[in-house]
Amino acid sequence: MPPRRLRLCHVFLSFLPYLLSTELRARIADRVRIERRRLKLSQANFARECQIPLRTYKRFGRGQCDSLEAFLRVVKTFELTAAIELLFPPKASTLPDAKSLI
Repeated sequence: MPPRRLRLCHVFLSFLPYLLSTELRARIADRVRIERRRLKLSQANFARECQIPLRTYKRFGRGQCDSLEAFLRVVKTFELTAAIELLFPPKASTLPDAKSLI
């Protein structure tokens, strides 16, 4: 993941504890809209890229979509799956021992 995207993820995640569910949905929808526009994609083209129906994308954009599947497809399209790892880091006991990697 490019360093800029990783920094944006950290900044975004730092606000999570202070947001209500509706505020969080609105913030995520805003970030997705900004990224879609940065990529110069129409709503229809972006929805197609994410493999979600246009109607779902529009509901997502209004903060009205509760679909985890739609959210994960958007995250995958942006190549931000590493951000999910930041939300749920693995326990130290599940990480491989450095010696076993040699």
